[in-house]
Amino acid sequence: MTGRAGAGPAAEPPAVGPPGTGSPAADSAFAACTLPATRVAVPETRTFAATVLSVWRAPEDVVFAVRAIVSEFVGNSVLHSGSAHVGLRLTRTGSVLRIEVSDAGAWRPAAAPAAQDAGEAEAGRGLILVRAYADRSGIVRSAVGTRAWAQLTW
Repeated sequence: MTGRAGAGPAAEPPAVGPPGTGSPAADSAFAACTLPATRVAVPETRTFAATVLSVWRAPEDVVFAVRAIVSEFVGNSVLHSGSAHVGLRLTRTGSVLRIEVSDAGAWRPAAAPAAQDAGEAEAGRGLILVRAYADRSGIVRSAVGTRAWAQLTW
């Protein structure tokens, strides 16, 4: 995994002062990593996000939500994009957190769960969960790839 955080060393989470210290680092920060788009990327990006959020002193409910969002976005990228790599970027400005997952592919539309599945489908609900956890979210497709994003406040 290649990663970077703020202006620090490549794989280190950012050094961020606690909220309310008045330091610029307490008001905004970012962390990013890029991995091969394989199934291993899902738990690796979840761990990366949890580590960064721990440094940023995010509440446990935010960490839980972000881990779920990252899992969904990275999993979709790995399964549906055809891209060789997937990137994760976390940006915090004050109490607003933005999660972005990007790849160089085009996500294939997933089939919706059948109406008669009686809740038994094994897939197809992840983006519904993202919308439940996030204040805002979206998917942007362009000529250079796909970027899924979510924003939440703590």
